[in-house]
Amino acid sequence: EYRLTGLADSHCSATSQDLSGSATVTVGSASLEPPMRGARQHLTGTQVNFTFGADVTYYVDGQGGPVQLSGVTTIEGGTVVKFGSSSNAKIIIDVSDTTSSRIVCKTAPYSPAIFCHGDNDDYGYYGAEENWTSDPYGQGLSLAGNTATPVVLKNLRFLSLASGVSFDGNANFKLYDCQFADCETALAQTVPSATIGIYNALFCEDANVFHWLGGGGNNPDITFQHVTADDCTRFAYGLPSPPTGTWSGKNSLLVATHEAGTVPSGLDTTCSVVSSPATGI
Repeated sequence: EYRLTGLADSHCSATSQDLSGSATVTVGSASLEPPMRGARQHLTGTQVNFTFGADVTYYVDGQGGPVQLSGVTTIEGGTVVKFGSSSNAKIIIDVSDTTSSRIVCKTAPYSPAIFCHGDNDDYGYYGAEENWTSDPYGQGLSLAGNTATPVVLKNLRFLSLASGVSFDGNANFKLYDCQFADCETALAQTVPSATIGIYNALFCEDANVFHWLGGGGNNPDITFQHVTADDCTRFAYGLPSPPTGTWSGKNSLLVATHEAGTVPSGLDTTCSVVSSPATGI
């Protein structure tokens, strides 16, 4: 039973003695299952100026090939994207030069976008179409094309994917306030000319924080600031291992990397590297 105990605005005020009446609220049994979202959509083919809606769960199963996005891609906070186990279960976003922003993240710290495997019932809509059982799942986001304008992603969460974000274009990529958990590879780079900045990010229980796929003779150029990497198998993977190149770090904790020798030179002197378990961190 609920009763008003007082009322006040700029014109008048009242106390409990001046107020009467009450409201009774009856609470039924709570479900043990997470709530289903109101909308779902299988995402396939080629889309132009696509918006990932805040109230929609998208399924990317890779049937017919990867999803191709061009024009302006908008990611709203609260959207959920689920991937199947196919190697084609990925989203390729063209970030080529344009007069408009190629990716617009309408996300926020308490309203991130979620990218996860199809069997994850913790986020978004869940139902019969999620009967994908092989592991790892999905190739996540591939950022392709060339641009002189910085490409910015922010407030995104990647969970239990084969790959979180792959940098497949020549651009200045910047990731802010992102999380990568239980991924085979959190970040991958396949082209030599990209520069990457990772700011305020969490990597947890990933097999590879970073995978260099740019070929011999070329080296990554990557900055980590305000980063925590905890209980990951390898920090940087590729040939050579760890990859050479320009590695900058600041105010970061690299904790309990299973293969400690995969922390590149440059990060081992500018970040706090703790090879033992995270006791006391």
